[in-house]
Amino acid sequence: MVRARLTLTAACLAAALTTPARAQPSAQPGINLVCTGRGEKLTTEMRPVRDRDAKTKHDRQQMRPEPVTTHFDAEVAVEINDGAGRIRLPDRMISPLNSNKGSPWWELRDLAVGDREITARYRMNVLETYAVRIDRATGRISVLGSPSFHGACDRYDPAERRF
Repeated sequence: MVRARLTLTAACLAAALTTPARAQPSAQPGINLVCTGRGEKLTTEMRPVRDRDAKTKHDRQQMRPEPVTTHFDAEVAVEINDGAGRIRLPDRMISPLNSNKGSPWWELRDLAVGDREITARYRMNVLETYAVRIDRATGRISVLGSPSFHGACDRYDPAERRF
């Protein structure tokens, strides 16, 4: 009798371990954010430079590339549902050498949604990867890279109209 119970218990345990778990509905609702702020992009510009020619001892003017930081206002959207996320970038933050085939949405990788912050990364192309950090207490977002973005996020419901 004891042996029959042990065999039955072992069989039930084995069945429970080999049966795939059913997907449970997500307890947390999705997170939809619109973030407005300021972007910063490092570019180069050709600027005139005066210098002295060592051979002729005369001043000359040449054009040389110099790094210049440009600032721009921008809006970024973030959507997170069931452990997956994506970010929508403005045109000024998209590299001409991108691997997204015309879509403004970029997949968020290494997504971690915590009580205090949300962190993730997205890849613009083979060479460029950006880090995203959203502080859940203050609503501040930072996208680190070049171009970079800093702003404030507001939650919205895509099923409802604003006005």
